[in-house]
This record gives sequence, structure tokens and C-alpha cells, in this order.
Amino acid sequence: MRERNTLWHPAFGTVIVYLAIQFACVTLLSYSSSLFVNIIAEDLNAAVGTTQLRTVPGSIVAVLMLPFANKIYNKIGFKFSICLGVCSYCLAFVGMSFAPNVYVYIACGTLIGVGNALALFVPGPYMINAWFHKGTAIAIMIPTAGAALLATFTTPWIQGLIEAWGWRHALRFIALLGMAVGVVCTVLFAIPTPESRGMRPWGWTEDKNAAVQTKSNVVRGVSIKNARRSPVLYMLVIICMINGFPGVMSRFISPLATGSGFSTEQATLAVSIFAMGTTITTILVSFIVSAMGLKRYTLTFIVFNIICYLLLVFNGGNYVLFSIGLVGISLNSLNQMHQLAGKEIFGVMDLAEIIAIMNVGFNLVNMVSGSIMGYVYDFTGSYNGILLAIAVMLAISFVLVVLIYKKKDSLPWEERTVEVAKK
Repeated sequence: MRERNTLWHPAFGTVIVYLAIQFACVTLLSYSSSLFVNIIAEDLNAAVGTTQLRTVPGSIVAVLMLPFANKIYNKIGFKFSICLGVCSYCLAFVGMSFAPNVYVYIACGTLIGVGNALALFVPGPYMINAWFHKGTAIAIMIPTAGAALLATFTTPWIQGLIEAWGWRHALRFIALLGMAVGVVCTVLFAIPTPESRGMRPWGWTEDKNAAVQTKSNVVRGVSIKNARRSPVLYMLVIICMINGFPGVMSRFISPLATGSGFSTEQATLAVSIFAMGTTITTILVSFIVSAMGLKRYTLTFIVFNIICYLLLVFNGGNYVLFSIGLVGISLNSLNQMHQLAGKEIFGVMDLAEIIAIMNVGFNLVNMVSGSIMGYVYDFTGSYNGILLAIAVMLAISFVLVVLIYKKKDSLPWEERTVEVAKK
């Protein structure tokens, strides 16, 4: 295996790729989506819940594709697969901007599923987990925090575009911008694994758990066959499903604020506050996880998140308390579990397949939760019922995390030799 003594390590490029994917799909399209929710529903003469049915075809496609994502990468190439995913995700929103009615709008969601499977859910965390022997949490933090920080500034800019150009032109422009950034960075920097370059991960140190040979690399972990037999994997799937609800909730920050009695200006500010909260808390989380460990961090901040969700419900019309609650829920206590637990519990041997299975659960929730939240808003003018339900689900996840760590030591770890590309 080759050493890398220069200041630039290819591992850093994977962080840039993941940031570009996050910027294209999350910053420009996910964070800003709450600005479009009510406007699109009104223009298409449909209920908010009906417009959110766009997640159904996309989630179905993602669920069908995720188990085969690794085979797709091997078949058509890693970089090309990511580029295809980014283009599909962004072009879905371009198609939505041309939709003459809500049915075409919903159908465009199919392409989002391709983007989720090939670009958003697997390649970023997979590359970073593979390329970083140390500092994985910080490496994942940088793109997540960066995407949220950019959203702090892009949200008022996008709101201005909507007011000046209308929602169709604004949505079309930001989707094409995101696609350009995502594709360029992927072409320049995406590399699936250190083994594919005959290299060691960043921060690699030789120890008894990192057996390395001259022309081959020994990877350790639980095989996908044994992982599928363990209840630990399915408890992680359930945690990912629960994690889907806070994730989808971020698409409704603006109507959440207006439904709580605040003005349009305050609602736009709320999106920026949520994004800034995500930036700050994500930066802090990377160091907290390193200090506390993934288990303690997750259990501690599940309780913190529950308190913040209750604060959103019972803020009494106080915008300061509402904002504190927004910052609190921006620290999604299950997100680190979603991204890091696969490697910590199952190792790296079949990590791509395990991440794909975990994200099937996330997509199953994404399929229905957006519409559920939209219809709750349509019928009640409030998201309080959903916020309380998320608090209950977080309490359930607390129990699941405890059980996962009790059972993880019984998982059988193995070693597998991976041939290194010759240079």
C-alpha cells in the first residue's frame, strides 16, 4: 500500500464531493422547499398534502434501487453513477417547474428516487467512511454543516427569486445551478475507496485491527449475510425510519412558522435560523461524538430533541422560544447514528450494502411522511400533532439504541482480502 506524504490527500476530495452533493440536493432544494410549499399548492390548485405525494414515486424507486446500488456502481462506474444521481435529482425539480397540474408534478418525483439512491444516500457516507481511518465524524460534519451554512444565505436569496421571477423560474434556476456544481465536483474528486488507488485511508495507523499486506488489503467487519440474520440491522433500519420524520420536517419550517401564528417574514427568517442552527450544532456534534462516543451522544441528545419538539408545540406564541426550539431540533440526534453506526457496529467489509439496507427504511418513511404532514396542516392549520408524534418516536428510538449496543458485541466479525489496484 502506498503512503501519501503531500499536503493534499484524496480523502479530502471525498469531503468536497459530499459537500457538492449536499449543496445540490439539500441546500438549494431541500432547505428551500418549505418556501415553495404553499405557493405551489395554490398555483396547482391542490392541497399541500397532495403536492407532497411527489415523494411516493421517488421513494418507491429509491427502495427498489438501494439494494442494488453497489452493483450499479460497479457496472457503470462510480463517478458516472453519482453524476447520474445528481442530474436525476435536480432534473426532477426542473420538470416540476414546468408541471401544468399536480399529477405531472407528482410524477416528476420518480427521478428524485434515482437521485436519492445513486447520489444522496450511499456514495457520500460510503466514500468518507472508507477514506478516513480517523476523524470520520468530523469529515461527515464538514459537508453537513457546510450545506446548512450555505442555506442560511441562500434561503433569503431564493425567497427573493420567488418574489421576482415566480416559483417556476426560481425552482428551475436553483435546480440547474445545483446540478452543475454537483457534477463538476464529482468528476474532479470522487474516488470510491483507497484500495481502488492502492492507498491507505487518511489517518491510517497499523495495529492489530488494520492488517495490511504489500499487494492486498485485509478489511474487517460483519458480512452482509450475517448482518441480515441479526436483529441489530433491523433495529438500525427502524432508527433510520424514525430519523426520516425529523428530516422531512425540515421541508415544512416556513409553513410551521406561519401555522404557529407568525408572519411571512418571520417564517422566512425561521428557515435561516434552522439552517444556522444546523450549522452550529453540526460543528459541535462532531467534537461531542468524538468525546462522548456515538452511544452516549445519541442517548443524551434524543432527550434534548424531545424537549425541543415540545417547546415548538408549547411556545405560547413567543417567537424567541419558537426559535430556540428550531435550533434544538436542527440538531437531529439520530442523524449521526444513521451515518456512523453502520461502520461502528458492522465494520467496513460490506458497508455499502449495509448502508443501502438502512436507507431503505428511511425511504419508506419519506414515501408517506411528507403527505401526512401536509394533510395534517391542510386539515388543522397546525403541525402540533406531528411534532408530538415525533417526540414519541424519539423516545422509542432511545430504547432501540440501548438494545443495539447490548447486542452488537455478539456479531461475528470476519476478515476479507481485497486486491489493490496496481499503479
